[in-house]
Amino acid sequence: MADRLQLSLGVRWLPNIRARGRLVTKLMRLAVYSVCLGAPAQAHAQRLDDVTPATRLRLLLPDSLRQVPLASRKHFVTGQFVRATADSVYLQMSGAAPFGVARAGVPMWVSRGASRGHSALAAGAALGLLSAAVVYADGEQGRYHQTSDAMVGGAIGLGVGVIVGAASPWERWRRLRSP
Repeated sequence: MADRLQLSLGVRWLPNIRARGRLVTKLMRLAVYSVCLGAPAQAHAQRLDDVTPATRLRLLLPDSLRQVPLASRKHFVTGQFVRATADSVYLQMSGAAPFGVARAGVPMWVSRGASRGHSALAAGAALGLLSAAVVYADGEQGRYHQTSDAMVGGAIGLGVGVIVGAASPWERWRRLRSP
């Protein structure tokens, strides 16, 4: 009866319940620590009035036609903020004259810059958790070294992710509130 229940639900059971409980506890601690590390944030511009000229600004502009199949009808435009009026925003892209965009219904983001540390931490955590989960799920259930194999895989993923994130940091954005 138990074999049929196990097959119908597709659940695999570990013979050592305590080991599984300790792994879940460790993963929960890791998740809580990750959330706590990202919690404090420095105050930045909340409205367009707070943005200073020459700051990078990203707009999501609607388009009437799709550029590629199954893509959204919107495009990101990034440039340096020049000025804002009551109904429009003026941006300057590199090597071009400033142009205006209507503010109504256009979401805007202000650049927070590219941080090697933040990119390394985010890429390392994501790749480490992904590789640990893949190694753990791929291993034979009940094998003595399955948990240690997952930890080694996670550590390797963490190291590779930190190197990749530090070598190519990405720009972080903060969304501005609508007026």
